[in-house]
Amino acid sequence: MTLVGCDLHTRKQQVAALDTETGETPERQLVHEGSAVEEFYAAWPRPVTVGIESTGYAIWFHALLHRLGHTVLVGDAAQIRARVVRKTKTDQRDARHLLDLLRHDRFPTVWVPDPDTRDLRALLTH
Repeated sequence: MTLVGCDLHTRKQQVAALDTETGETPERQLVHEGSAVEEFYAAWPRPVTVGIESTGYAIWFHALLHRLGHTVLVGDAAQIRARVVRKTKTDQRDARHLLDLLRHDRFPTVWVPDPDTRDLRALLTH
């Protein structure tokens, strides 16, 4: 199993991952241009669980990971920030913190509808 902590921004994301079988912990920054993000996540063997903070601009990311067959957990941003004491905030530390919460089963999950449910809601609203 692979766990991924992802500090998602509009133009880039910082990723900290853990392969639970090998113990490998790669870190990487991905720019949201071209197919780099899709290629990165498609290369991971399933099952993959990706944890991100709740944001309003992550719908494309949810749809991408759902299409790839990965699990996306969206966390309550306020609770995630409250669970760590730090002096400086960096993208790498945020990604590592999200990974740590996933690893220790302390990730404060909020419910987000899957892409099919979002599409159905949009159709009903229209």
